[in-house]
Amino acid sequence: MLAFYLAQLPKVFGPVTRMPNGVQITDPKAPYTFVSFSRDATGDLLVVGMRNALVEPPAPQRTDAFGVTLMPGSREMFRGPSMVTATVKGNAKQVFDYYASRYGKLPGVMVFRHEDNDPPTMALMGQQADVAWKMVSVNRYDAGGKDVWMVAVMGKAE
Repeated sequence: MLAFYLAQLPKVFGPVTRMPNGVQITDPKAPYTFVSFSRDATGDLLVVGMRNALVEPPAPQRTDAFGVTLMPGSREMFRGPSMVTATVKGNAKQVFDYYASRYGKLPGVMVFRHEDNDPPTMALMGQQADVAWKMVSVNRYDAGGKDVWMVAVMGKAE
């Protein structure tokens, strides 16, 4: 996987530098600064592209992620074959209510909602449900301030 990105990223974004867990893109005008790799708890490989904060992100092209409709106003950060991440502004109750009301009552979906935690967190687990996603997690997006949330939707393996 690393070899692929080391070969392909320079063709699109210019020079790159290899890092222990990924690749740094050195062009200050590139829309991404890093592409990093990690594994989730199930061993699935996650590829995360870190956007360049100094380059205006593109307007979102899609509002769905594995059958989950992203909350209005969401800005997509990453879309890969097994995960979509986006940010959205709002307070914890607004964001948590949006996802819980649409997906939390589906048969087989488990909801873990912790508004009193610091920071508040929520996860919907769809592994046992008849849905195309296995998890929706909502966490405070520290880089964006207290009322900005990162929503990650992880798709089920095909």
